[in-house]
Amino acid sequence: MRGFFALVAREVSERRAMLIAAVVASLIPLVSPLFPATGSNPPADIREAVLWFIVVTLIPIFAVLLGATFIGRDLSEGRLGFYLSQPMSAPVIWFAKFGAVVMLIWAVQLILMLPTALMSEDASRVFLKTIGVPPYSGIPLSLLILWVGPVALILIAHSVGVAWRARSAWIVLDLVALGVIAVATRLVLGPFLRVFAVDAVMTVVGWMLACAFVAMMVAGAVQLSAGRVDPKRGHRALSGTVWVGMVIAVILAAGWGWWVRSAAPEDLFRVHEISLGAGSWIAVTGASAGRMDYYPGFLINVEDGEWMAAHFGSDIHERGVTFSADMSRAVWTVPAGFEESNVMVADLNGESLRPRWIGVAVDRQWRGIVLSDDGSRLAVIEGDNVVAYEVDSGDLLAAARLDDGFVPVMIRFEGDAAVAVLALKNEKVSDDSSASRSRWKEHRFNIETRDLDEGRAIGSPWRWVVPGWSNRFGYALERFETEGENRLQVVDPAIGAVVADLGEMPARWTDIEVVENGRIAVLRDHDERYSIEVFNPDGEHLLSIDLPAGGWMRLGGEVSAGVLAVDRTVWTRDGDIPAHRKTYLVDLETGSLGLVLDGVSPVLGGWRSDVSSGAWQVGSVATRLMIGEGFTLRLLDTETGDLRQLVPFPD
Repeated sequence: MRGFFALVAREVSERRAMLIAAVVASLIPLVSPLFPATGSNPPADIREAVLWFIVVTLIPIFAVLLGATFIGRDLSEGRLGFYLSQPMSAPVIWFAKFGAVVMLIWAVQLILMLPTALMSEDASRVFLKTIGVPPYSGIPLSLLILWVGPVALILIAHSVGVAWRARSAWIVLDLVALGVIAVATRLVLGPFLRVFAVDAVMTVVGWMLACAFVAMMVAGAVQLSAGRVDPKRGHRALSGTVWVGMVIAVILAAGWGWWVRSAAPEDLFRVHEISLGAGSWIAVTGASAGRMDYYPGFLINVEDGEWMAAHFGSDIHERGVTFSADMSRAVWTVPAGFEESNVMVADLNGESLRPRWIGVAVDRQWRGIVLSDDGSRLAVIEGDNVVAYEVDSGDLLAAARLDDGFVPVMIRFEGDAAVAVLALKNEKVSDDSSASRSRWKEHRFNIETRDLDEGRAIGSPWRWVVPGWSNRFGYALERFETEGENRLQVVDPAIGAVVADLGEMPARWTDIEVVENGRIAVLRDHDERYSIEVFNPDGEHLLSIDLPAGGWMRLGGEVSAGVLAVDRTVWTRDGDIPAHRKTYLVDLETGSLGLVLDGVSPVLGGWRSDVSSGAWQVGSVATRLMIGEGFTLRLLDTETGDLRQLVPFPD
């Protein structure tokens, strides 16, 4: 060991000029507030800015110089043979010299930083901040960059220097191997980049960088052992060690990536996003143990347990998955870059349970996508355009642009040949006022003839989806502002005439549902006390049902004929986490409260307020789906009142 420490001391002593340069450079920030053109900036800020300029300039230069010379100079000057002739093994010589330059570069960093930190009022805090330790736990990136980064530069400079001195054809193989490893790493990262799984990406990148660091450090010892004073043989030994290590690292990273992406529904322990169809298929994403921020996605048939993996990507958080009315297909988009998303489709009745890209890329900012009833066609809003495609072939069928200042916000198919378009325009009330008002129009776009009608003016829809917009009973529920009041009115969409006025709609916490027999249930808020008002479409008031006080309420789906699920959620003080959930099953015929489901909320309306329940058939899976404590997913059996657990999958 005496030889080891003697070699370390010799290495540091030969480079003591760096320490002297660091001492001189460390004084510059102290006098920097006296420099001209510093203005009225606080002296502490000036010192810190100058310090960081010096650090980011000198440290990389010193690291590259040390890395290129701590072995290379001895090799060029013939001293390396002398060291190897001593009773010290080649690995000991390598780690002694490498350890010496690492201590040297760290000492230079400390020398540069200490005077500025000690001059501060809160020296300990500033010192910790300066060396990259923030006031929180964990290993911060700044700490790694400041202290591991220079060491990595030393290893890189050494490896490049060895290759340069060897002057052999192996350098071409190095470049090829570097390209292969880079491409392989990009392929491993691809699935995580497409779904913006940042933690997973950083894990793979960190793993590859750590493996490269270790491989280069070990390769230096192998280089001295196998190559000794022969530059070409040393280069071959170093390159072989590094690239074999990196191949192993890529294989392990790919294996980990495959494991992360191979999650099954039973691996989910918490639900994040749900999209619903008219039948038994649902789309689910959720958290899975060990997979960080990669949230596996699945299409699941809750009746028979059939499922397929579907990597939905980040688009599902805002737009979800759309099902055709006959439940033969599901469609969604996945990011294909910063400006486009690819349209994916799954055939739910097909033999192959594998999603596929239909060859269509849409604008990343699309606002609505729908399937025709049989799933053969899809329409999407891109900017001011409504575009229709054939699903099987991906062929463009027709496109139309709204150029009257109205912006399309939602679409729906009417048969297979026509698309209804809901459009919005915000305009000033007057030239003298900054206030604005919304105007709505409904257009018809014929895909076959490619004709777009002029549209008709409508009132503000109560939601942009059924039941607020042309529901299955042939009337629309629209909200009009009359004399300062928001009033809910039943409108005949064929002629735009008001059929009935259901009264004033309070601005806060009001919900609405159209049930199977065409009646309209309106949830009213009376200063934290709720009631359900039941109307006929002609405006006749049938029933008023008082609900238990407390909590925040919304209407869910019609779980059985005339029975409506009503969600009651009590939130924590910060309003982010539900403290308690409860679902009431309300009989709209008798006005009585039936079964009370403790600890769950209906997915329709209750858990996801942006999902409307008016389009779902009575008693369908969508109406009976409940979200439980811990964001678990359960299915209600209306006959027994039992809740069958779906996610996590029961053992």
